[in-house]
Amino acid sequence: MWDFSLMMPCVLMLFTILGFYFSEPRLPIRANRTFMILLALELFVMASDIVSSLADQNYQSLSSVSLYVANTIYFMLFFARSYWFYRFGLGVIHIASEAQRCIEILLSMPFWLGEALCVSSAFTGAVFYIDSTGYHSGPLYGILYLCSFLYIGLSLLLLFRRGQGLRRHERNGLIAYNAILLAGNVLRMLLPRVLVMDTFCTMAITTIFFAFMNPHLYIDQSRIAFNKRGLRILLSEAHENDGLHVLGMVVKNYQQDRVVLGSKRIDGAIESICIWLMQSFPQNVLFYLGSGRLAMTGENDANWEDVYQRIRTRFFEPWETDGNALDLDVRFVNIDETTDLNTPDVIIGTLLFALESAARDSGTAPDSDKDILSIEDIHEEIKTIRALERVLEHNEVEVFLQPIVLSGTHRLVGAEALARIRDEHGDIVPPSLFIPIAEHEGLIDKLGIQVLNKVCVFITSHDLRQLGLQWININLSPLQCVQRDIVERFTQILEQHDISPDLIHLEITEQSLIDYSLVEKQVLQLHDMGFRFSLDDYGTGYSNLVRLSDYPFANIKLDMSLVHGYSNDKNYLLPVMVSALKDVGYTITAEGIETEEMALCISDIGADYLQGYLFSKPLPIDEFVRTYG
Repeated sequence: MWDFSLMMPCVLMLFTILGFYFSEPRLPIRANRTFMILLALELFVMASDIVSSLADQNYQSLSSVSLYVANTIYFMLFFARSYWFYRFGLGVIHIASEAQRCIEILLSMPFWLGEALCVSSAFTGAVFYIDSTGYHSGPLYGILYLCSFLYIGLSLLLLFRRGQGLRRHERNGLIAYNAILLAGNVLRMLLPRVLVMDTFCTMAITTIFFAFMNPHLYIDQSRIAFNKRGLRILLSEAHENDGLHVLGMVVKNYQQDRVVLGSKRIDGAIESICIWLMQSFPQNVLFYLGSGRLAMTGENDANWEDVYQRIRTRFFEPWETDGNALDLDVRFVNIDETTDLNTPDVIIGTLLFALESAARDSGTAPDSDKDILSIEDIHEEIKTIRALERVLEHNEVEVFLQPIVLSGTHRLVGAEALARIRDEHGDIVPPSLFIPIAEHEGLIDKLGIQVLNKVCVFITSHDLRQLGLQWININLSPLQCVQRDIVERFTQILEQHDISPDLIHLEITEQSLIDYSLVEKQVLQLHDMGFRFSLDDYGTGYSNLVRLSDYPFANIKLDMSLVHGYSNDKNYLLPVMVSALKDVGYTITAEGIETEEMALCISDIGADYLQGYLFSKPLPIDEFVRTYG
């Protein structure tokens, strides 16, 4: 007689898991498909186990054909269950596609051999046979256990050989469910009349559910979309096949809006966005990556231009949340099938970097065709970061000098030192590209220190009087200004080279003065050391004479936009501005001088110094020395 007492709790447990599992969104990944097969198999195995056991108990009232059919179905499902537990582990480990196919073909042979033996048992009695006294195990009955032990062993072997990239809980989950299966097979061998194996298989499925298949593992905690972990798994499988198209989105000014408008309202708006995207594009999979960043994946051959335009158009309208209408701005990042990114982690890292870059692109209007970046666009920024890190690590920042001349005579009196870096091919990277990146990536301080050191080396290596130079201007980034140890480091560098600080003029931009409480102390201390200061890009910020008086500026550099504007339309504003600045005591430098006419008209309104391509573009130090030496 067989003992069925453990079956009913197992059935109830499986239906509980099924109910919870199907009540939540599920990722379209291999693990989900395999898990559903496992759930279905286990239910069929339990049903067939009960049916075959009851049939074998009542063999006298049933035909031998019925007994053979019932037992054959059970044993075939038994072999299939062992094999699909192994297949689940194989999917979790994410073996590369070609190797996986070869391994699957080879290691599926024991499964198919077992199935063949089950079917043939009606004729050979290999696994079981039926005679006048009922059901009996056949001479090859032990292949059931051999197949199970083989697939358990293979799962563990693959885990230890190929599972280094798994997280700790994933490794523990794989070990745990295989250990449970091993214990269940051993107990089944020891207690053949107790239907205990299904209990252990249910325990293994429960372990898999909590370790891998709980839908909440892949859903963002406060959203209805999937999370970054889910995106990584989906990309891992897509990377092994035909790839996926990814459309990234980021809400601009997300952090500021959370502060100004409140986190509840912004979170509600993000949830509204997620719901609209899922309802509008049910064929795609949506992920929320935090901080207002989303990603939508789908087939490469879909009409992604239409998807982008529909989303873009929807953001022209406000988003309703808790009775409030919020106007939000969005930027896009596009990753298509041609993208050459070699791992899911690299894809996600590049996507997040691209979204961050898109979010800080304040110059793009929401209805502009430029509000979508491709990964190819971001590649340039990534290459620039790598080039910047490389030149900083090897002290390979170059210093170019652009002459500053006296107004009227055009005699050389000074020069501005400008940082230049080269990419891996030796080509100059535009400063407009690498300077903002250096500031954003926290590399601007190291860049500025290298420029100062190299300017000091230039000063000690050349006769400035012979060159006609009275000073050299060096740009000081706002982020450098707020470094607490900047005064000590600048002092140390000048003492190391035995240079007087009055040979170096420090340029800071008008933008630096917006948070002038953090800058003023450092500027005053550097001035007390002997440095002279110029205010760069005057006319692009919000400075006024009252604010300027808080700083020890000696020179004001008019931004080239003012110079060009006055050259094209000689209004009275710039002359009045220059006159007022000179009355206060500042000298004036005009940037961006490109023609003799510009030089003449700017000189006429009182500029003391001129700088621009009319006189020279920035030159490498050696070329500058040859030109003016």
